[in-house]
Amino acid sequence: MQRSVLSPIGMKHSTFQQPLHPLRQQQVSVGHRSNGTVSGNWHIYPEMAAAGLWTTPSDLALYAIEVQKSLQGESNQVLSKQMTKEMLTKHLGDWGLGPALQGNNDSLTFDHSGANEGFRCFLFAFAYLGKGAVIMTNSDDGMNLIDEIVGSIAVTYNWSVRKPVTKKVVALTPQNLASFAGSYFLKQQNFTLLVTVQANHLLAKLLWDGKEFFLYPESDLDLFVKENGFLIKFESSVDGTIIGLLAFGEKWTKVE
Repeated sequence: MQRSVLSPIGMKHSTFQQPLHPLRQQQVSVGHRSNGTVSGNWHIYPEMAAAGLWTTPSDLALYAIEVQKSLQGESNQVLSKQMTKEMLTKHLGDWGLGPALQGNNDSLTFDHSGANEGFRCFLFAFAYLGKGAVIMTNSDDGMNLIDEIVGSIAVTYNWSVRKPVTKKVVALTPQNLASFAGSYFLKQQNFTLLVTVQANHLLAKLLWDGKEFFLYPESDLDLFVKENGFLIKFESSVDGTIIGLLAFGEKWTKVE
């Protein structure tokens, strides 16, 4: 990886070395849980491809810039223009070969989040417009801050997406709220999304990574995440029973 990817792009402050050299350890942020620091300050994960990269926001931005330039045929330090196009083509739901994808043509964007215990990060970039942002935090609660920062950047630089939006919350009866509660399964990825009622609100939990967020209704079946406007559309049968939902570009089935 160092020879084939990191060095050609110029990512001088990035490495997959585990454990880190003592000199590099002095430069590393300490991970934080909601109730304190991570034991040992950070983890060393055996799955190094998915969880072994040490990097900086500036270095990761160089990766995004290389993808943008490669797509235009202006630089192909790692991938050819054709392979980059394949990478930024939807192959499974809203996923390309690695990043999540939204939009088309000039509005096409690619993004990917990162989550190790005590750290939350996010890369977002326009494929063709040469714009983007990389934000890193050393906290399990970092995504709330990341969403606020991305929204502020979108407003400041007049992006066509990711701007904060105003939504009106509608009132649902306790019986309506209870009808959404249950487990929703995505067979392709073996993922489960759990919805529960907590103090007259709906709480969604992604069981594969532990992330939680409250859902607010804007209609009888459409609910959104207040922090980022993410929309989840629930599906019901003819008798009004909730049978599934649409989220992350995929259809989920209610299993209990």
